[in-house]
Amino acid sequence: MKKAFIILCAAVAALTLASCDQSRLDIPQKGVYAEEDFYQTDDDCTQAIAAVYANLSGFLMYYTSVACFPGDDVYVGNKGYEFNEQHTLELGNFDDTHSYPKTHFQKLYKIVYRCNLVIDNFKDGTSQVMKQAVAEAKTIRSWAYIYLIEAWGNPPIVDHVLRTNDEFQQANATTEDLWEFVITSLDEAISSGAMQTKSNAYDKTAVRPTTEFAMALKGKAQVKSGDYAGAKTTLKKIIDSGKYELIPSEQLADLFFTKEGNHNCESIFETNINMTNDNRKKIGSGDQWYAYSGPRVKNMSAKSGSYLTKFTQGWQTFIPTYPFLKAMIEHEGTQSYRFKAWFWTYEDMQDMGLNGFNDLRTAQTQKLLDENPADQPSKNYSCDIKVDHSSEMCGIWRRKLTPLPDSYIGDYNYDPMDRRYFRYAEVLLLYAEACAQLGETSGDGLKALNSIAERAGAPTYSTLTLDNVKTEKLFEMWMEGTRFYDLVRWGDAPTVLADHWNSIPIFYGYKEGKSRADIAPDGRNLFDVYEIRMFDLEAFTGQSYGFQVGKSEYMPYPAKELSNNRLLVQNPGW
Repeated sequence: MKKAFIILCAAVAALTLASCDQSRLDIPQKGVYAEEDFYQTDDDCTQAIAAVYANLSGFLMYYTSVACFPGDDVYVGNKGYEFNEQHTLELGNFDDTHSYPKTHFQKLYKIVYRCNLVIDNFKDGTSQVMKQAVAEAKTIRSWAYIYLIEAWGNPPIVDHVLRTNDEFQQANATTEDLWEFVITSLDEAISSGAMQTKSNAYDKTAVRPTTEFAMALKGKAQVKSGDYAGAKTTLKKIIDSGKYELIPSEQLADLFFTKEGNHNCESIFETNINMTNDNRKKIGSGDQWYAYSGPRVKNMSAKSGSYLTKFTQGWQTFIPTYPFLKAMIEHEGTQSYRFKAWFWTYEDMQDMGLNGFNDLRTAQTQKLLDENPADQPSKNYSCDIKVDHSSEMCGIWRRKLTPLPDSYIGDYNYDPMDRRYFRYAEVLLLYAEACAQLGETSGDGLKALNSIAERAGAPTYSTLTLDNVKTEKLFEMWMEGTRFYDLVRWGDAPTVLADHWNSIPIFYGYKEGKSRADIAPDGRNLFDVYEIRMFDLEAFTGQSYGFQVGKSEYMPYPAKELSNNRLLVQNPGW
């Protein structure tokens, strides 16, 4: 069941002309309502909550960029290391004017504003429509605040619509007060009894935020705030409800960006737009996710008529890192259900029609290679990949969260696939972590952890430990925006990210004398067959990169926000 977003636009105009009769100007404008006249009926309420969901369009690109680029499991692809905005966000050499954190911050507070409009105007409503909308608004506001806390640490609490410049002056909140605000709001939404709930795991009619989504957010907030006992209790209720299941192993590739995956049994919260050729112009430019993340096909030479030729040009912005891939391949090989659902190997790409790669080099990349002749590819290699447009730095392409050729409508700015922001696997991982943090080594926490490993076709664990939870979450939640924030929360970031950007990999195809026939059936020796050369990025640029303790834990508050809000204090180091 799809719902078209209805965007509520409120226009208020004031006009004063001293030489005119003011009464002649007080003529009601058709189609425009004063705010005090609008928020009255169930229909008004429905439009107001729809405006909340409309603001989620385009959210995925900025959220994923801000959450993933600073971590250790994603490289920026795009145009090689030309140090555009994505690369500076990745390497840490940016300031408080960077557009990605700024846009992410503004989008989140715009969602908060829209939610507060619903809550302020309908909190005393008596109809089911109004009660449901208020509960949903409290849930979505809490969802936005979890992202704000993760990225900025101590953002202001805005629990109502700010209407004057003095009101807009809001000081940083403490992390403790923020988590209390989030959890209290979620408790109010849950206890209202007004939200949708699924009847079973395969019920696709509950497309709006459910009670279980609010519970999942509460459990996540409890884990992140250190209330592991509370999180264990909250998350166990979702597990015991039987309303969610892990999607079967053989369907794992359908989990993201397929029509079959929309509202699947694992999905807890996803956003959707009823995208068709008829209404795509009304919706606007789309969220450009495919353009941002799709394969960079102009860097490829494909056989005529092959599947690969059906892909439209993308930027291939997100690429798995070499250390991440080495760890995952050592853990479960390349033939596990999960690896095959998340990635395409060089061999997979050949089977889809890949011949080779076009010679695309920018002046900077050419200079890089000219000054480092040892990094020039041998003419004996079957593949000749350059640093520029190196969408395939390790010979492995991202499949996860990549819209397939038959998914977009008209052009690659539009596709009807739902954007999934919370799924049952994360509930199980959070539950397993809560149990591990409480010192449990077996029981339901271990069962939850192993259910994910079994579904993935990966080795299971004999004991529940925090390290085992960290390992499984690294592979399962790849590119879903959890890794960097977890590293900071666990205190692992200074160690894991200390030397992360010293060098970058360049894939040159197969090693001399090697071919795909030398790859073991489980693929665990893949990097013994692939030629991967590491380029010393820091030596080339003369700069140092990596995690800076006391600064890199949080994003900078945007300069514009600091200018407008004199009580807002910048995060340390920025």
